Amino acid sequence: MIEHLRSASAFSKNEKAQFRLKTIEFSKKYGIQAAVDAFDVSRVTIYRLEKDAKTKLMQLILIQDFSSLMHLNERIVKIH
Repeated sequence: MIEHLRSASAFSKNEKAQFRLKTIEFSKKYGIQAAVDAFDVSRVTIYRLEKDAKTKLMQLILIQDFSSLMHLNERIVKIH
């Protein structure tokens, strides 16, 4: 039987991030309803967590690409 975990508000910031990640991973592996039952969160919360994770990942990718682009631009400027 699956035990219910503590609510997300009982965690520190790092623990909250881990809770979110575990919830998303669990829902991908076992399905949304199983995650709802196991983590005592709503379906909407799981979908929101997935959306937020994708958005944050895209932001990190864009920041990394921008940083690489700026580094490349600095090299080009030094050459000319």
